Amino acid sequence: MGDEKNLIRERIEEAIDLIDKLERTLSRLQTGEKVTPGTLFQIYETLTTLREKIVDIRNLT
Repeated sequence: MGDEKNLIRERIEEAIDLIDKLERTLSRLQTGEKVTPGTLFQIYETLTTLREKIVDIRNLT
C-alpha cells in the first residue's frame, strides 16, 4: 500500500510540474502577440503529457 501511495504521489508531482511548465509558457505571451507554431506545439505537447499523467493516476486508484 505504501509503495502505491508513493507512486501516486510521484505521478501527482509530475503533473504539477507540467502545470507549472504551462503557466511559465503562457505567462511569457503578451496580449495581442502572435503565437508561434513552436509555442503552440509546446503547449499541446505539455497538455497531452499532462492528460496521460492524470489517466495514469486514475488507473492507479
